[in-house]
Amino acid sequence: MCRWGCQTTDTTYMCKWCGTRFCKECLRGEFGTGIMRDSSWCFQCNQKKCHILCKNLGRLVYDSILC
Repeated sequence: MCRWGCQTTDTTYMCKWCGTRFCKECLRGEFGTGIMRDSSWCFQCNQKKCHILCKNLGRLVYDSILC
């Protein structure tokens, strides 16, 4: 289950520009109200191709920024 209530697992991603976490399946995230237009377009900072995969253990799969 993701942080925002959908039934999928391992779908938590983070924007590499602003650090906002979101679910790639339900398109909800740390930005409060509303949902994202697209899974590759950040709702918070409006950047495209923004996602970095996060693991539930708090480690990043690729890149050097921690989730």
